[in-house]
Amino acid sequence: MFLVPVNIRGTAVDKLSATMGTFMGHVLPGALFALWALWDLLFMFLRFERTSRSTIGSRKRTGFISFTSFGPSGFRRFPLIPVLKVLLTAVGIAGETVTAMRDGKFQAIGNTQHIAMYTAFCVHGLSEIFVFYRSAVATPLRLEYVSLAMAFFVEGILFQFHLHGRPMMDVHLHTFLYYVVYGCAVFAAVEIKFRSSILVPTVRCSLTFLQGIWFWFIAFVLHSPWPGISNWNQEDHNDNMLVTAMFGFAICFTFVTTTVIAFVAYCWSK
Repeated sequence: MFLVPVNIRGTAVDKLSATMGTFMGHVLPGALFALWALWDLLFMFLRFERTSRSTIGSRKRTGFISFTSFGPSGFRRFPLIPVLKVLLTAVGIAGETVTAMRDGKFQAIGNTQHIAMYTAFCVHGLSEIFVFYRSAVATPLRLEYVSLAMAFFVEGILFQFHLHGRPMMDVHLHTFLYYVVYGCAVFAAVEIKFRSSILVPTVRCSLTFLQGIWFWFIAFVLHSPWPGISNWNQEDHNDNMLVTAMFGFAICFTFVTTTVIAFVAYCWSK
C-alpha cells in the first residue's frame, strides 16, 4: 500500500480529498455517538436510581459507581458494548481504507484522519474488554478511562488541525465540534477521580450526545443530500451567525434530552 498525495487539481480524487468528508461520513459517526450517549445515559440513571434506593434504610452503603459503558444487568457476563465498539470501529477503519483506494493506491489522504479517529476508539473498546476480564494491568490503571480520554483527545486534535485554508463556515462548524470533543476528553479524565459522582458521567455522556447531533448538523449544512436545495453560503456573515445560534439550540436540546431520560429512568425504576 502506498500513500500517494494528489496534486492534480480538478480531478475527482482531488475534489474528494478537498472536501474532507461526505454526508454519510458525518451522519454515521454522529449516529453512533448519539446512540452510544443515549444508551449510557438511560442505563446510568437506572443504575443510579437502583443504588440510591438500595442504600435507603441499609447500613451497608454501596452507592453509585460509574463506568465507561452501561447496560442491563444481563450484560455483566459478557462485554457486549465494548465488543460492539471494537467491531463498529473496525468496520469504519475498513470502510475508510477501501474508499481511499484508487487504482490500487491509497490516494484520499483525508481518510487517514478518519482512520486515526476510529483506531483510537477501537483501542478504547479493547481496553474495556481487558478491564472486563480483570486484567492485572488494565484494571488498576483504569485503562478504560485513560483510553476513552485519549480517544476523545485524538478526535479533537484531528478536527482542530484539519481546518487550515477551509471556508469560514466549515471552520466555524468544526471549531464548535472540537470544543465539545475536548470537553468529553476532560470529563472522561476527571471521572477517574470522581467515579461515585453522577454529575461527571452525566456531563460526559451529554457532551457525547451533543457532538453526535452536531455531526448531523454539519452533514446537512456542508453536504446537503437533497437535490435542488443549495448548501449554506459558507462565507456569508449572517449564515455564520445562524450557525452559532444553532449550536446554542443544540446545547439546549441536549440539556432537555438528558433531563427527559433522567425522568424516564426515574419512572421506570419505581
